[in-house]
Amino acid sequence: MKIGFYGGMANNMYVFAKAFSTNERIHVHYIRDRSDKYPISQPVWEDQAFVMHYETLPQANNWNWRQWTCYEREQGWEAPKWLQDPNAMEIDLADKVNISRLPLVDYIWTKRYLASPHRMATLSAMKSCDGLLVCGLEGCILARLSGKPYIIWPHGGDSMLAAGLFQPSLRHLRQRIAHGVIVRHLKKAFDEAICIGSHEPTGILHDYLGAEDYLKKLPVVFMPIPIPVRIRSSPEVRRTKLIALLSQFGLNASGLNRLGFVPSRVDYRWKGQDRLLKAIAIKREQLKKAGVKFLFAGWGEDLLLAKKFAEDNDISDIALFLNVALSKPMLFQFYAVADFAVDQFILGMYGTAALEAMAAGCPLMTWLSDKYDRSWGAPPVMNVQTTEDIIQALDQIATGECDLEAISCRLQHWMKNIHSPENAMNIVVSAFEKPDSIPRGW
Repeated sequence: MKIGFYGGMANNMYVFAKAFSTNERIHVHYIRDRSDKYPISQPVWEDQAFVMHYETLPQANNWNWRQWTCYEREQGWEAPKWLQDPNAMEIDLADKVNISRLPLVDYIWTKRYLASPHRMATLSAMKSCDGLLVCGLEGCILARLSGKPYIIWPHGGDSMLAAGLFQPSLRHLRQRIAHGVIVRHLKKAFDEAICIGSHEPTGILHDYLGAEDYLKKLPVVFMPIPIPVRIRSSPEVRRTKLIALLSQFGLNASGLNRLGFVPSRVDYRWKGQDRLLKAIAIKREQLKKAGVKFLFAGWGEDLLLAKKFAEDNDISDIALFLNVALSKPMLFQFYAVADFAVDQFILGMYGTAALEAMAAGCPLMTWLSDKYDRSWGAPPVMNVQTTEDIIQALDQIATGECDLEAISCRLQHWMKNIHSPENAMNIVVSAFEKPDSIPRGW
């Protein structure tokens, strides 16, 4: 079976393709998303070990593709043989789609939308596949226009637009018209998909904002992102590797007994690290005495605000900050040696970063809403949401009441059963062949 993967958002489709490429019965066809220039959406971010300064990260979002190609070469990245680049394809005019039956406004917008060479090349590549797994606005629209059977693995914004949850205040008539056309395209794409695959029970829409009626009409099925489990070293080996890793960033392990690693961007609105920082400030003396410290990845719009909070509250020796964002291989190095990781307290779900920490056997502190318990079950994480919850968890970590090694074992066992590449492959193939056989979220 030839499966095409498309959608650059956070490299999730690339993660699927990379895992599936090891299976001889699946012919992987990853089509690079040349509409997404965000650094963390580039394959090089997934494959190569490097860092990017927090000031460079937003600038890189505006690089042209020639600059990205130079950067990839500097990092030593080579495209895998199963990757197809629309920018390097010749467009087959025979693959043009017939959009003549669309209403006039939709026809005009869609014709202009498809005039981009990379979109026509992407459509041509999609048409060569037996089935498609896509995410993102462009992925959904093009998959539907390709005429091939497709599954949508949403990242959030795409499904929320389809549900009509985003009503931006657009000043210009042309913008409002374009928004309306996009929403209509997305609604049709979600309605005509084989299913909506996700490990999040509501298809990344959440059971709020009045989306329940729309959600229940969608065939949201369980589809885990494939993350292989990694061997967890002994505490002694981890300690040696941690000291060496910290020294690479000019940090020392003096007085450090347990390290909590915070890999996500520092973003109070979507991640809620301000709750963690407040809890650290309140438990400052106990954490210092116990040698519990935290290392934050150095990026995100609230990074400087978080640093200032740490200085103002005398926790700069407990809450440490990198000045760089870490590529995936670098993140895995920290997951492998950190005593625990901290994700988010706002969204109520686990994403790729959380999964990768769990796959490395790194105990995870995060918030998962009860929608998991109502559907497919939640991983055995340290489930906390409020500042008070976090304070209690920090107290248990500082006193040793929380058995981090036991949590590590339970997480890896859960990951093997739920998110193994083998399980994910079987579910995706079954979804194409027998979609009714996959467990529904709602």
